[in-house]
Amino acid sequence: MALSSDLIATARQLANVHQRRPRQADLRRSISTAATQKSAAWMRVHRNLNHLTAKKACSRPELQGCSQGLAQFLAAFPRLQELRHQADYDPAARFKQGEALSAADDAERGLAGLQAAPRDEQLDFITLALGMTRS
Repeated sequence: MALSSDLIATARQLANVHQRRPRQADLRRSISTAATQKSAAWMRVHRNLNHLTAKKACSRPELQGCSQGLAQFLAAFPRLQELRHQADYDPAARFKQGEALSAADDAERGLAGLQAAPRDEQLDFITLALGMTRS
């Protein structure tokens, strides 16, 4: 998943372009970039993914008691999604450099957690995120 790692690195670069006085445009783009998932599997499901359903999937009882890796992802996804929405759609939102760098860190930990999670847990999350809840 080199592209995801590249996006996280880009998010950090954007947050650090102007050390003393970062521009809001750079911080917004940094947060939005850090919250973007671009793995091959993610791209295949992206067109069918309802982000609200995916966010709700992060708190589904079926995922309780999951591995630490998936738990990291489940905690990061809703926070990053909310930050991305603020960065992309709320003209009144203001961000600090630390918030943008924190979002990049959260994205990196979440992605690492998802990658470290057992394959069956990854599939459980993906099916729930796509709204497939019937047994």
